[in-house]
Amino acid sequence: MMRTVLLGVLLATGLVLGGCPVTAVGPGSIADLNATPGEFADCRVPGSEETWAAEILQRVNDERTRRGLTALEPSDKLARQAGAYACEMIHYGFMDHANPTTGSTTADRVLASGFEGNLFGENLAAGDMTPAQVVAGWMDSAPHRATMLTAGFTHLGVGIRRGGVYGTYWVQLFGGP
Repeated sequence: MMRTVLLGVLLATGLVLGGCPVTAVGPGSIADLNATPGEFADCRVPGSEETWAAEILQRVNDERTRRGLTALEPSDKLARQAGAYACEMIHYGFMDHANPTTGSTTADRVLASGFEGNLFGENLAAGDMTPAQVVAGWMDSAPHRATMLTAGFTHLGVGIRRGGVYGTYWVQLFGGP
């Protein structure tokens, strides 16, 4: 079984709460923020993405409601950016909240998505084979759990892509007002 790689960050109005720096988008890097799998031949959308994304949303909402938090709504805008970022990680061969090639950050991706809000966060994972495994891994990690259980979040976008060193890449983009 592959070892899971997990990364998490929580951002509020451009202020970093998880220790990851916020950097400006460099010239020309916005094009990569809207990348599609076709732009990166080494990135594939699993046929089960829609089902898996719905399962992840349900599992996150189960954890939230169990703790008295409101359930998150799905966001197509955030999901598109999450999938595009998974493709970037596969194509450029990295696993981080900041793309070392383009300089894009979580804040840049959320802004490029068109999502309107000032609170946003991101969880990353790679190597897990199922939604149950990836959500369990995030819940077992204090920073990822904190991101998923942030009371101010109202929306979630999930992107899942295949390829690269870890086989399956999972990205959660959270947003709130």
